[in-house]
Amino acid sequence: HFEESCRVAFVPVFSPRNETQNAGEWKADLMDWDEEKELVVVGAGPHALALVSRILEDEPDELGDFFIGLGSQPKSVRVSNSKCFRFRDKNKMRSIMSKIAVVDANGCWIGQWAKQFSALNIPHLRSSYDQHPAPFDSYALQAFTEHLKRCDQLVDLDDIDNQSAGCSYRQGSFRVANTKLFHDFLSHLVDLYNLNGSVTQGVVTR
Repeated sequence: HFEESCRVAFVPVFSPRNETQNAGEWKADLMDWDEEKELVVVGAGPHALALVSRILEDEPDELGDFFIGLGSQPKSVRVSNSKCFRFRDKNKMRSIMSKIAVVDANGCWIGQWAKQFSALNIPHLRSSYDQHPAPFDSYALQAFTEHLKRCDQLVDLDDIDNQSAGCSYRQGSFRVANTKLFHDFLSHLVDLYNLNGSVTQGVVTR
């Protein structure tokens, strides 16, 4: 729990339907929101999704750093397919999320990430496909890809040596997901943890 003195203020980014809202009413809403939250997450990108989904996950892969894919469970005992497509209990997710506020200028998950990748026309990620926000298994993106038969959207960067890339634990090609596949996987995680509509549109000022 945060100390009582810990407060976060943010400037709301108004949608057209909110532009006529009385400033006093909005201030009151902010005060109510602030007093009820135990955690404020600034931004709604992949790292924020990693944090929130880890809080919500009952059975995380705790054998390593889940975000960079190190020390995950042996392939013989992994259960990615079942966990990757087992939607979490909505009531439980809502109960936990009622104590958490996620604030982002775009008002949605992965909005800024998608805008930047689109603006720069980035075709694929630079990180290998076992590096992602899913907290239950570092091979979840691989399971997602195989289940949907989208392996053609993985890119082998054969000119990158695993040793020089700091991935000496990996055998074979340095494999990355293309942008569309990774975006769809992130959207799937949002659905999996019932996180749609959980982002407050605003800009944190202090």
